[in-house]
Amino acid sequence: MTFEKWNSLDKQAQEIYKSMLGRKIKNQRDIEPGDLVRIAPWCANKFRIAHVTFVAWYDKRNISIQYLDESGLKEKPGRAMGGPHGNLELINDE
Repeated sequence: MTFEKWNSLDKQAQEIYKSMLGRKIKNQRDIEPGDLVRIAPWCANKFRIAHVTFVAWYDKRNISIQYLDESGLKEKPGRAMGGPHGNLELINDE
């Protein structure tokens, strides 16, 4: 899903996609450093791609990410929420 495609969907289709993605996030494996992730559509930075730089050993929801777009590479790594109720979709899960 891209930001442009998301904006072309009607509200009902957006809600269906959010529900489907929420189930996927809930069932994905734990995120690890080095993983490639996409920000969920219910977040301010929806659909941006990021690289996981840190996952706290004491709380797998405490994650640092580096956005991989041009503006994101100019910024320091930011924090994100992982886990089954998180905001990160694992996109390189094999």
